[in-house]
Amino acid sequence: MQKLTVTLTLCTALLLAAGCGGSGLEDADGDGYLPPADCNDNDSSIHPGAIEIPYNEVDEDCDGIAAKDADFDGHDGAEAGGDDCDDGDASIHPGAAEIPYDGIDQDCDGGADDNDADGDGHDSVLVGGDDCCDSGTEMSLGCSSANASSIHPGATDTGGDGVDQNCDGQDMQSGPIDGDSDGDGFASDARPEGIDCDDTDPTVNPAADEICDGKDNDCDGETDEGALDFDGDGVPVCLDCDDFDRSRYPGATEISGNDIDE
Repeated sequence: MQKLTVTLTLCTALLLAAGCGGSGLEDADGDGYLPPADCNDNDSSIHPGAIEIPYNEVDEDCDGIAAKDADFDGHDGAEAGGDDCDDGDASIHPGAAEIPYDGIDQDCDGGADDNDADGDGHDSVLVGGDDCCDSGTEMSLGCSSANASSIHPGATDTGGDGVDQNCDGQDMQSGPIDGDSDGDGFASDARPEGIDCDDTDPTVNPAADEICDGKDNDCDGETDEGALDFDGDGVPVCLDCDDFDRSRYPGATEISGNDIDE
């Protein structure tokens, strides 16, 4: 009996000293994690799954890496010696797609913006440059995103294709350049469809609004379309001397002696 008591006493002492079969480890900082998973058991803010604080050289989540990429875009912030010029925005980093004319350097190339969207060496007229078709949104003759890189000052103008390749304000045709005589920004009707159908009148061009005046203002081949004709005589109200009398309109047969201007 005495031997059994001694044995139990010895086991109790061992349990207290070494856990008697346990790990013998303690959670010193009380964060619920034991070493070695907890890489700093003296700081409760450091353990697996903890939130990383960028640039403080501390590995809060015990993954072996001190966070330097705050926006998780794969590029360390410039503050930590990386190449990300804005580590608070995941859309901004080297290699990101540049959005023209927004004033933001998405690709961290040092430029405040990419004003040459088509890469032809000429900045857009929208930002003070000389490229009349850079992103395809400019209003130059024949400009689109598909052909923007071939349109810029100094480019060879292809005659009669409806495109102003060299940004001189007109489309070169085969032969002498046909200028913009009326100064409305469109060259004359010796050009393809969609060019100025009356180069003597600045109110007539493909970009003009159609008004009731007897002219094809927008060069679509129709005159005064949409204008009101109250008496249905085929002559719009703006040209009819009495648009409520079908017998009176320009070209009607005059009846002598009735004192009416038919």
